[in-house]
Amino acid sequence: SRAKSTVDVALSGAESIADVLNQMKTKATAASDVDIDQATRDSLKRDFEALRDQIGTFVKSADFNGSNLLDEEARPHTSFLK
Repeated sequence: SRAKSTVDVALSGAESIADVLNQMKTKATAASDVDIDQATRDSLKRDFEALRDQIGTFVKSADFNGSNLLDEEARPHTSFLK
């Protein structure tokens, strides 16, 4: 059904974001280690930023039937969900 498909798209996007947030937490924790060198810290920062960018991609991809389900700015046509 349409309602189930809508929820599935939103849930998939949210789960993907949650996975990336866990990876970001791991990178941030590793970067806070005072014993790592600057090159390692810089590498972790680049990884963290790439993960952050992935979240944006997931949000933009959470589209169902022309409506984005995770991007508040892109949801003008989802009033039926409110």
